[in-house]
Order: sequence, then structure tokens, then C-alpha cells
Amino acid sequence: MPDAARAERAFPAPGSAVPGAPPALKRALTPADGVQLGGQQPPGVSAVVSAAPAAAGGARFTAAAALMGVAVGLELAGLLSRVTRAPGRPKH
Repeated sequence: MPDAARAERAFPAPGSAVPGAPPALKRALTPADGVQLGGQQPPGVSAVVSAAPAAAGGARFTAAAALMGVAVGLELAGLLSRVTRAPGRPKH
């Protein structure tokens, strides 16, 4: 594990006493930062967490619909540019 030790020296933790370390964080770390929370969670929290994949599925469909809209818009722009182009003009 010499690579991990070298990485720790090259990139010190925020707020550590090592010279060149970035300043301490102004907020607490959250699970979104990749930090696992310790301890037991209340049973009500697990029900909310189990509903999250359904919301993520809806977000996936929203993103797919947005990309489909962009693709249709680009196709329409291409068709309109061909229709409005004068017959004698070259295609650049």
C-alpha cells in the first residue's frame, strides 16, 4: 500500500495540520459525499429510502424524453434548412 500512503501525503485531508492542506469544511459530510453514517436508522427512514428507486426511474424517463425532444428539434431544423435553401446555393 505505498501508493495509498503517497496519495495521502500528496493530497492531505481538509483541515489537517499538514502544510498545504485545504481549509476545513464549513458543513458536515453527508452520504452524498460518500461518507457512511454509523448507527441504526429509525424504521421510518428505511421506508423513504426504499421509495427512492421509483423516483430515479421517473427521472430516467424525464431525461430520455428531453433527449428525444432535442433529437426531434435537430431533425426539424435540418429539414427546414433544406427547404429554405435556394436551389442554386451550394451545400456548405
